[in-house]
Amino acid sequence: MARISSFLALFFLLFAFTIKFKCVIAGTVFDTDNSPVKNGGNYYVLPVSEGEGGGVTIASIGLKLTLAVVQNPSQNILGLPVTISNSDGTMVIQTDGFVSIKFTNLGDSSTWIVVLDDSANMWYVAIGNAQDYLSDRIRTGSFKINYYNDGYKFVFCSDSNTSDCEDVGIYTDGYGNNRLALNGAAFAIQFQSVEKGLAAY
Repeated sequence: MARISSFLALFFLLFAFTIKFKCVIAGTVFDTDNSPVKNGGNYYVLPVSEGEGGGVTIASIGLKLTLAVVQNPSQNILGLPVTISNSDGTMVIQTDGFVSIKFTNLGDSSTWIVVLDDSANMWYVAIGNAQDYLSDRIRTGSFKINYYNDGYKFVFCSDSNTSDCEDVGIYTDGYGNNRLALNGAAFAIQFQSVEKGLAAY
């Protein structure tokens, strides 16, 4: 009887682990090599469709001491790598999980935040922290990565305790910068590992 009980316990434990594993895989973000995007890994953020510009980088947008996150207009430019991480302790990045994004080689002040541009009446993605901007110009919240078309999209949630999230799209400003911004239209993206990018160039 004890052997049967042990077998049943082992069976249900294995069953529960299998269900949990499948759920993790189902919600996992994958890169262009179909490998899971690692928590703390370094990736280029590229458009899904060819001919729609290059990767994500930074640019001056004419505002003092402000660097915006933008998409490079040139198709064959990878842009700057980003580090994607979460605080959930998972080894890989999951869709719908809150993530922190920063440019890999630009130091601690390269974290992505959402800032208000008064002249454009637009919330856009910039880099920095609360010390770099007036408090009423920063929109507090967190980013997520969700499925979108044949790839993914960034969304920004104003409060991590609610479902008040907006798509991160592209806004072309008066300087010709394709800023990442909360303008209602999603930017379809994919993630390419830095190792693959270096091997290609």
